[in-house]
Amino acid sequence: MPWSKVTIWLTSMPEMVSHWLLMQSQNYWVLGVSPNSMDAERLEVSSGNSIISASIQGGKLGGIMDFRREMLDGAANNLGRIATTFAETFNQQHGLGIDKNGAIGGEFFSVAGPLVHSNKQNGGDGAVTAGITDAKALTGSDYSLSFNGTNYTITRLSDNTSQTGALPSNMDGIDFSLTGTPASGDTFLIRPTVNGAKNLSVALKNTNEIAAASPLRSEALLKNAGDAQISAPQVLDIKTPGLSTPAGINFTSDTRFDIVDTGGNVLVGGQAYTSGKDIDFQGWRVNINGTPKQGDSFTITPNTNGTGDNSNSSLLSRLQFGQNVENKATYQEAYGSLINEVGSMTRRTEINRDSQDTLLAQAQSAKDAVSGVNLDEEAVNLTKYQQAYQASAQIISTSKSMFDTILSVIR
Repeated sequence: MPWSKVTIWLTSMPEMVSHWLLMQSQNYWVLGVSPNSMDAERLEVSSGNSIISASIQGGKLGGIMDFRREMLDGAANNLGRIATTFAETFNQQHGLGIDKNGAIGGEFFSVAGPLVHSNKQNGGDGAVTAGITDAKALTGSDYSLSFNGTNYTITRLSDNTSQTGALPSNMDGIDFSLTGTPASGDTFLIRPTVNGAKNLSVALKNTNEIAAASPLRSEALLKNAGDAQISAPQVLDIKTPGLSTPAGINFTSDTRFDIVDTGGNVLVGGQAYTSGKDIDFQGWRVNINGTPKQGDSFTITPNTNGTGDNSNSSLLSRLQFGQNVENKATYQEAYGSLINEVGSMTRRTEINRDSQDTLLAQAQSAKDAVSGVNLDEEAVNLTKYQQAYQASAQIISTSKSMFDTILSVIR
């Protein structure tokens, strides 16, 4: 076999000398796909034993790699972050209410937890686990975790922010912990939200289990002389001891109140009253608006059956207005931002494509001007040759007529 060499250029400009050898002499290397060392489900372009996905630029293959790296990965993570945040915050509020049977609300939605991948080249048997503790703090980024023999380093891959220390540790609302014994140099990839939207589902199976009511109810006594009104109780922590213990708010003057038990014993005394200010006590919160009078009383008691009470469902509906996504955006705002980002990237890609198409057309025109056939020019030449042929034919016809005339005279 004669000496030969085939290369695949990994940039759009060969003069940058970034290429990958595929064949030389009688040796060849197959261009194929291989699992990513950190995520076996993620395929990479490979040649021999080398992964070359990150080096490929330009062309259809480079475009596919760029699309996955620059758009698809980020969009999946951010859409998953919105879905995860929505599900977790909804479940949290749902768990602060009671259903029609008086049972505390369970999980309304089921959502996937973080994915953890171990590098296949790890030398130890350490296994990392990750769990979401604060969905509002999620960033939509992937994370790497590495061990240097002494400390663990967690790195947010979107901006390379890192923290170093022992495990367990928390970063961006995610708990990282470890079992087993890792070896120095072992690495792990954590993807907290990549499957958040894909695996979101309704966990509730029976509408009777919807926790629309609050476990507590509040009431103003009919004998109150002022015009103050008390809000429905908001449960802050369903697990607080004594949450369902009845309590009262008694105004000892127009501007001060005590919190008392059913026997009138003071539990918290001498509190200054401000209209609309939150009043928190043993896991619940209320606020009183208006002008109370000395002797006015309000009660907070267990909501034994929840019938006719939709206070928790009202709180669930109000979640859409809260800054729940990364503590700075509503669900709708975060989704709109994602759509705008994808749209902008798509438009930039279209502009780049059109520019490259223009450059390609110009290059082809320049090549055709030197080595190709210009159809317009050939059409002009064809017309010119046709006219010359017709003129020659006319000369021949005229000459024939002249000879015929001369011959006829001689005869």
